[in-house]
Amino acid sequence: MFLQDRDYTIFMNDEERKAFEEEQKCERRKGPKNSRIFPRFSHTNAEIRKFVWHRRSMFPNNYLHFTEYKELDFVKESESYMDIIYKASSEREIQNYIREGKKWFIPGSIFMDYNFGHHDAYLFPEQKLGN
Repeated sequence: MFLQDRDYTIFMNDEERKAFEEEQKCERRKGPKNSRIFPRFSHTNAEIRKFVWHRRSMFPNNYLHFTEYKELDFVKESESYMDIIYKASSEREIQNYIREGKKWFIPGSIFMDYNFGHHDAYLFPEQKLGN
């Protein structure tokens, strides 16, 4: 199961392909690099920037990109989450709330307070074991 609705391993248009190729070209350049020229920072289209961030990561469909959550109303989200916690009769109901509502910032919030020694954050939803 993937974290994202979209498959970030597939290019949807030529603009995404060109931006990703430009990103790779910038990464391969020798010497000091100016982050302003990287498409993941400088592209005019926000969706293309998002695509490049995901595509360049080790697990594109499970990458947790925190800038996607800047527009959320965290006060409202925290109140909603608190309601679920107090009303839930089991942990499964809380897990379902996070999974079905795609509230990935809740388990991902641990990355905001702790330094795990790496730069990217990935979440992998629970997997089925066997038949």
